[in-house]
Amino acid sequence: LHELVWALVARVAEERGIRCVFIKGPTLHDQGLRDREQSGDVDVWCDPRRWVDLIEALQEYGWQREPDPWWGTPVGHSATLSPTG
Repeated sequence: LHELVWALVARVAEERGIRCVFIKGPTLHDQGLRDREQSGDVDVWCDPRRWVDLIEALQEYGWQREPDPWWGTPVGHSATLSPTG
């Protein structure tokens, strides 16, 4: 399932010209740095000027942003999105 989420995020970002790189997850396993092959989530870094654009684009595919203490502040720390269905 996580590979499908990676593919969705990569495709949505690419279509909108948002640069991103995936971190942790299966990449660490492929590099021999972690025994587990699967993760519990998908971690992606994107252009900090476009992270809200990526969040809004993923909402069109049924993902919603979870509340966090950083939203609305000048600190662009992270965002957690969850599927709505």
